[in-house]
Amino acid sequence: MGLLVVRLGPEKFVVWSNTVGAPVTPVLASQALVRQLQESGQASHDDAVALVRAADRHGTSDPGVTLADLVATNRAGREEATVTLAQIIDAYTYYPPVHADEGFNRPVGLRLSRLEQYSTDCPAQWHAWTEDGRCLDIRYRHGWLSVEAAATEGALLTGEVEEIYECQLTVNQWDGFLTTDQMLLATGLVAPTDG
Repeated sequence: MGLLVVRLGPEKFVVWSNTVGAPVTPVLASQALVRQLQESGQASHDDAVALVRAADRHGTSDPGVTLADLVATNRAGREEATVTLAQIIDAYTYYPPVHADEGFNRPVGLRLSRLEQYSTDCPAQWHAWTEDGRCLDIRYRHGWLSVEAAATEGALLTGEVEEIYECQLTVNQWDGFLTTDQMLLATGLVAPTDG
């Protein structure tokens, strides 16, 4: 069975899992979803465009499945409760953090000299190096974003880290996709500049 792309509203697309009975991506604009499907290796560019176009025309990329049926049988709420279309859109739309653990301050303004994403979803994960020489492990899984710091890359790999930031971006426990731009916005980290 292929990917099921669903159009929840104008320029509001998700990948839907029949197993989960809910979206498995955040709500994304058409081009962002095409890029995410391509970058994660789930579909070629042409296939991703075709899926999004079909969903835009029919509500879903599978003509045998309707948005109304998916909404009627969804398990997208807390404890797999059925929720409305508006509640699905709200729960799966990226917003600034809904909860940050006390004692952590966003690392706003911490400048990165290098940033590499090595996993795009479940978890979305990055390694980064700060201009002052520290190494960071940044991870987004189950709706939570965390940043851990180590003095060296070796210390990062052996787990000699300090958690410097953690926040909950969504109450959706299945969410594990976050773009690099969204991660930078949520953490306040400053991307490396080219040149």
